[in-house]
Parts: sequence; C-alpha cells; structure tokens
Amino acid sequence: MTTGAASGRETFVQRRLVGPLLSQLKRGVGPKELAWSAGLGVALSVLPIPGVTSLLCTVVAVGLRLNLVTIQLANFAAAPLQLLLLIPFIQFGQRLLGEPALPLTLAQLKLELGSGAAHFLSFYAEALARGVLAWFICAPFVAVALRLVMRPIFAHLLGALAGKPRIDVP
Repeated sequence: MTTGAASGRETFVQRRLVGPLLSQLKRGVGPKELAWSAGLGVALSVLPIPGVTSLLCTVVAVGLRLNLVTIQLANFAAAPLQLLLLIPFIQFGQRLLGEPALPLTLAQLKLELGSGAAHFLSFYAEALARGVLAWFICAPFVAVALRLVMRPIFAHLLGALAGKPRIDVP
C-alpha cells in the first residue's frame, strides 16, 4: 500500500507525463519519432539561457517535423536541470576558452548587481555565451544518447498497448 504523498506523485506523473506519451503512441506516433522528440526536448531544455527553451523546442519540432507534444513534455520535465546545469556549463565554457573561473556566488552576484544593471547584464551575458558554447558541444551527445535509450522503451510501451511486447531496436 502506498502513502498518500507517493500516490499523489504517481498520479501527477501518470497524468502529466506518462499519460500524454501513451496518448501519442495510441495516435500512431512511432517510437523513433517519440524518442527523437523526447531526447531533443531534454537536450534543448538545458540551454543556459533561461526563458527561451519553449520557443526553441517549438521551432525545432516544426522544422524537423517532430512531435510537438513530446518535445514540450520533455522540455518541461527537464526544466529543473537547466538551473542545475547553468553554472557547470558556464564553467566548462570558460575552461574551453582557457579563461579563469567566474566567481559565481550569491555575494559576488549582489556585488555585481550593485555596480549597475548594464554592468551586470554585460558581465553575465559573456558568461552565458560561454555556457552556450559548452552546451553546443554537449547537447548533441545528450540528444543521441537519450534517443538510443528511449526508443526501445517507447517500442515496448507500444507493444504493451497492442497487447504484445515489442522491442524495436535502432
């Protein structure tokens, strides 16, 4: 028997993530397209520029004719990773360019903000650009790895929906 909290989380995940993915499979979207859409959605969601990933996912889904629902589900599900990976991407970008590490502490952020908004934005815009460089290097590998992992999972789910297990390997 599960507790109320655990049951509530399962219900939320089932309703907001698993349910829509199963719905896409029932509508005839194939495992390959779902895997690419989900893999790209996660890879795009960690772009170290807050506020642009939903638009970017939409443009990529339309441009590559991928499943918009799945790419956005993956984007929203992985959104917390964007904040977790912001500083590591910036630091990786700085290392790639042979630059010293940027002091990214709360005290330093307050000090920089006290120097004026224009100074703050110009100072951190360069840091974000370095983070984007690191993201450009990492994102394709993440997307491909997730696609390879998720395609058999989606194929299995499709088989389960049809009443028979199915493993569709690349």
